[in-house]
Amino acid sequence: MDWQDFVSFFMVAMTAGWFLLGKKLRARRPILNRLSDCGCSFSSPDATGPSIRFHAKKGEPRQIMLIYK
Repeated sequence: MDWQDFVSFFMVAMTAGWFLLGKKLRARRPILNRLSDCGCSFSSPDATGPSIRFHAKKGEPRQIMLIYK
């Protein structure tokens, strides 16, 4: 193993260590809101607001419908 092999191995090891250590030390941000499984802020049944319904079949035009409850 000559010096060029050693230097290239050292650079690869330092880069891998930098990525792995950086991943552990990075501050974590909340990805989704933890109140429900889907990440929605509230999933109460009495929530008001429109819902969106998509309807598409092969050979027919697409339809997007807003349904108000």
